[in-house]
Amino acid sequence: MLDTSRPASSRKAIMRRARSALVALVVVALLSVSGCTSFPWSKPVASAGLDLTREQLQSAGITIVADETAVPDAATSLTVTEIQADRMIAEAAAGVGRTGAELDAIAPVDPSYPRMSYLLAAYLSADDLPGEHPGADLARGLYAANDERPEPTDWTHPESIVFPMAVVALFVQDLMTAATAEGSFEAQDPADEGAGPSAPPGATDAARSAVEPASFRLAEAAPQASADIIDSPCSTVTGFISKTIQAVFDVLRVIPGEISKISPLGIFGVLLSALVNHAIGLAQGVVEGLVSVVTAPVLNALRIGLSGLGTASLVLSYFTNERLVVKPGPADHTAFSIDPDPGTKGTFTASTLSLTKDWPAALVDCANVSGASIPPLIKAGDPATWTIRSGVTLIALENTETKILADKTAVVEFTTGHEDAETAKGPEITEAARVSVTVPRKEVGDFLDLAAKQVENVKKDILAKVPSFLQSAASAVLNAAIDPVVASVRGSLEEVAGETAILNLKGDGMVWVTHHEPKEPDPEPEPGADPDPAPDGEGDFCTQFDEQAAIGAASLPGAADPFSWAAGFAAGLHSITATPPAELAGDFGTVVAFYDIAATSSFGDAQALADFVDSHDIDGARVRLWAACGATQIDGF
Repeated sequence: MLDTSRPASSRKAIMRRARSALVALVVVALLSVSGCTSFPWSKPVASAGLDLTREQLQSAGITIVADETAVPDAATSLTVTEIQADRMIAEAAAGVGRTGAELDAIAPVDPSYPRMSYLLAAYLSADDLPGEHPGADLARGLYAANDERPEPTDWTHPESIVFPMAVVALFVQDLMTAATAEGSFEAQDPADEGAGPSAPPGATDAARSAVEPASFRLAEAAPQASADIIDSPCSTVTGFISKTIQAVFDVLRVIPGEISKISPLGIFGVLLSALVNHAIGLAQGVVEGLVSVVTAPVLNALRIGLSGLGTASLVLSYFTNERLVVKPGPADHTAFSIDPDPGTKGTFTASTLSLTKDWPAALVDCANVSGASIPPLIKAGDPATWTIRSGVTLIALENTETKILADKTAVVEFTTGHEDAETAKGPEITEAARVSVTVPRKEVGDFLDLAAKQVENVKKDILAKVPSFLQSAASAVLNAAIDPVVASVRGSLEEVAGETAILNLKGDGMVWVTHHEPKEPDPEPEPGADPDPAPDGEGDFCTQFDEQAAIGAASLPGAADPFSWAAGFAAGLHSITATPPAELAGDFGTVVAFYDIAATSSFGDAQALADFVDSHDIDGARVRLWAACGATQIDGF
């Protein structure tokens, strides 16, 4: 719908200008809606994110329990509380989350293997994945091209794509479902070289069977030495996080050892291999030095990465209750200005999004006992740091540091690039410029310290369940999967710059920017040809412009609708071969751009046209251009 943040009088004025700037036929068609505050030809309402329900998450395999005490002892799926599920749902609905770069930082893998963001991109973009993956079917709706996202998602650069935690959780769950399917993780022949660690001489049969990846389960192992954790005042929190993370580790079989062949991975191996192959394809030409063949070592390493991603999704959804939502203004689509104008102005506004009204009761009790304050809302005067994530050639920020205002928002101005009138005649390009904003949370240091300690305790709890002769190998796996998550929490506490401070209050936003490529130069004339043939539209600029205006005026009465007529008139304007005088170049570019947008509009979707009229002096441009050239008037123009 039309931007209702503006006063009604302003909205009416914009619409009147849009109507008058089209043609008489548009005015007649819209007479019935003049004076309304919303219009039947405004953009259809489209969700900025993805509408999910608890039932949909459950149908995809995720287990939702009432609270921390209800987690089953031997969970085989990603398990979250109702509060965590509601946070994921709220975040997805708002279209906010973590960038691929942030996820890569908290679930790192060897540089020669596809990063987690590329696996997520493959998961969401590949249309030929083997088996069933209900989570992907749900999540893909967030990234489909629509009225608010005119361009398809560029999956070759997933580091700048925003992934809500619900999408990450659905990704991990689909792989956990495949891992628990019949035939996955079949026991290997002990004679296979590198089949994993073996029990020491004299070990019991139970100890020997524990090293088989298909049989060893942390959830069924007796704790060796975790009394200090069990007796902790925060044991409910630690126990909950420990059980849910253990389920991920158990299902993906990352402890105790490696798989030496892909075949024992069964259906899980087939799906993960397909994802890796597709990820390698997406990264080709973008990331150097990637493996080209999927082998068992590759899948072993990525299973650990997936475990880290699952850990991060559980920790983030438990300890994060707020996000920043970043919206562009005055519209989500802007364009380069035409010289000599310095650039089109716009703003990004960040506001708080409360993912749930409540914190988990167990966490509140734990915080109270530990003396850690639950994070409050941001407050006026807090600093906000802005960064351009992509599109540095498209926009420039007026400032990188702003303050939180009295209404709990942060605003930064930006300016687009600009181009000359000749370049503006070239092929049109629409690209996304993305920004992020961070508000450090200095007042919640005790809470962040508590969060970090809870995750560190989980590692101790899990390691205590591993037989002593496996603890060295298990510790390496746990360090690889859990330590980056702890580092990210510590990074928030210590205000470390970069991608790792995941519990700082952050938000990401984007604006679509249209500009043009320079026109291809005219080909050199063949030998003997007339070096200066008369163009199709013979005459100087105003002569050719008047011819097109006359054609447009004559064709208007019989037009089926104003937008198809605008498409024909725009094509005629593009056929003008003479260069406009310098004093008319900007006005001509504005008029051409207006009709180009009108050509792609409709009575059901004319928001871009209204936005253009609001941000450009189309009235002045048409008056000056027609007057200077003495061009044929178009009825009603």
